[in-house]
Amino acid sequence: MNSLRHSRRPAAGALLAAVIATLIAGCGSASTSATATAPSTTETTAVQTTVAPATSAAPATTTTALDREGLPVVMDTDMAVEGAMSILYLLGKPEIDVRAITVSGTGLVHCAPGVRQALGLVELAGAGEIPVACGPEQPLEGINAFPTSWRVGADDLYGVDLPEGGAPSDLPAPELLVSVIEEAGEPVVVYADGPMTNLAAALRLEPAITGDIAGVVAMGGAVGVPGNTIKNPDAEWNVWVDPVAAAEVFASGVPISLVPLDATSQVPLNAFHLRALQAHRGSGVADVVAEMLAGDEQLKSGVLYFWDQLAAALLVDQSLATFETMDLEVVTEGPRDAAGATLAGGGSPVSVAVAVDVERFEREFLSVMAGEPIGPIAKDADITVGFDGEEWAIDAPASLPAGEAVLSFANSGAGDALVALGRLTGGATEQDLEATPFSVEPPPFFELDGYGLAPPGDGIVVVVALGVPGSRYVTGLDLGAGEKAVIARIEVGG
Repeated sequence: MNSLRHSRRPAAGALLAAVIATLIAGCGSASTSATATAPSTTETTAVQTTVAPATSAAPATTTTALDREGLPVVMDTDMAVEGAMSILYLLGKPEIDVRAITVSGTGLVHCAPGVRQALGLVELAGAGEIPVACGPEQPLEGINAFPTSWRVGADDLYGVDLPEGGAPSDLPAPELLVSVIEEAGEPVVVYADGPMTNLAAALRLEPAITGDIAGVVAMGGAVGVPGNTIKNPDAEWNVWVDPVAAAEVFASGVPISLVPLDATSQVPLNAFHLRALQAHRGSGVADVVAEMLAGDEQLKSGVLYFWDQLAAALLVDQSLATFETMDLEVVTEGPRDAAGATLAGGGSPVSVAVAVDVERFEREFLSVMAGEPIGPIAKDADITVGFDGEEWAIDAPASLPAGEAVLSFANSGAGDALVALGRLTGGATEQDLEATPFSVEPPPFFELDGYGLAPPGDGIVVVVALGVPGSRYVTGLDLGAGEKAVIARIEVGG
């Protein structure tokens, strides 16, 4: 799991003033400013696309797709929506034989609902009987944890209904991992998309299983890009929650393929992908996944990524990304604002995903979710805005129907910029909007429908809710220069 998770953000409009205020205060880019203000903007660090440099070796040889069926895999998941989609993906791949699913009790979901959800996904996928268990709900050491408010939504799978699954395993997750790995009869691949508490506990319980693990494919860490946690801007959530567990797994000698924020930041999941999935519903799985995404506020805010999903796809086919071998270590000592960082230059060799074949990955993953082939993803927005640091450009119709519209904003300028869409209230006029000086808050007469904040050289796709008929004004804010421009008016019909 990663950086931004479900229910980690309030509605887009509620954060606008805080985002602008922090940026103007000189806290740096959107990614660093977020850490100082709110969990929501903290995770915008995932927008960064810097590729981590190799520190100890030349790029590793690319591994091609698996050439046989039945590769034994155990999945250790925190059961965020990204993890749920990854479970459905691997269960839908005939070359993968999922032998067990363990729920990380230190992840987003608590044990009882997490096990119930995992069993429901197994039933939905028609995968037969797969043992499911949960592990400790406390990290091996320390008190780090996901915010309680985030876990509430995860425990409910964000309102998505699943079929009733079977009975859970009688074994706790660490014991189940040991049992399945020992009895597999051949080396097992471990997929991990949350804190590594279960796997580290299993290695403590029976260190000899390292010889029976073919490798670990894990989503976690931030190597050459900023992290996304509230306490430590250098750390990624999965590693930060239980840094001791991550450090022990890294040092275990088991081959590790790490999918950090460096890679996942290259694959945003947005409204274009939902539209493609909605147009290709070839299975009950597609219906459930489309429901998950349609109700996801993070997708609407443009801050959702294929975090765990990328790791799952790379387990099947590592040619979807370029990997480099790096020596990595996890900081385990010090206060909460220091522990959990993933540092290059020391520690154990890890194969790190650094560059993704984006189009091929998108088509592969969504086609499995849809149950039928999906072609190139059409990325046509209703409103397209560009900013080059001096001039604003917009491509938008003169009118739009009421409902949800997709806004795409690309910022090629040198500083942070924001596009806000809203309507005037209290008898205010367009002249009032143009005459109002730039402020850390939108004018009281400007009611937001949504906004998109993009760091320099980057872009974002957001969904705006055009619920009330009338005129809408598209306003561009150059946050670095403190300048505002009213760049378009769009009429919204009933």
